[in-house]
Amino acid sequence: MPLSKLIVNAYETLIEIALWGTLLLAIIGGASVGSEIGGGWIIFGMLVGIGLWLIFAVLVFGAFLVMLDIRNRLKSLQLMKSQPPGRENKISSSEASSVQISS
Repeated sequence: MPLSKLIVNAYETLIEIALWGTLLLAIIGGASVGSEIGGGWIIFGMLVGIGLWLIFAVLVFGAFLVMLDIRNRLKSLQLMKSQPPGRENKISSSEASSVQISS
């Protein structure tokens, strides 16, 4: 059981690393294309690379991020349901830090 939780938590970290890595590659690729055009086009190439990366990230990573968001929301609901009556709003700081809810 602990190994499966480790894999699930590592998956979330791997998605985050992949997002940052692809962003870095898009910036480098855009700068490379911009430098081939001319000296002043490097910044423009970087911006085009970021724009194309955004489209790519939404299409490729979007479904995984929605799945992780659903997982985190279910985890927080389960945590709230496991609290005794009258303690719904008194989640300890360690419990709250382990559950991330993004809107």
